[in-house]
Amino acid sequence: MKTHAYATFEVLNKIPGLEDIAILASLHHEKLDGSGYPFGLKEENLSFDEKLLACIDIYQALTESRPYKDGFSHEKTIAIMNEMVEKNQLDKKIVEDLDKLLVA
Repeated sequence: MKTHAYATFEVLNKIPGLEDIAILASLHHEKLDGSGYPFGLKEENLSFDEKLLACIDIYQALTESRPYKDGFSHEKTIAIMNEMVEKNQLDKKIVEDLDKLLVA
């Protein structure tokens, strides 16, 4: 499962003109504390766009229903993401902004 982020990089990076997108798309599981994958990058090595994409990916994964789980409410999702903020995994300001923007 964790290999998909690196595989995204490998596939997109081979397409001329998509090098920037390859990097952005492959970093959606990175965390500010370096515990993410595939590269284990820390906050200082992640751009705003990369931090934003990580937050959006988590929000979508938590709120969407999947064959193995029902989607969480906005409130529960933000609570989980705030726990990740406290662990220095997600950007606090981005999570706050998503909370304001996406509230039902």
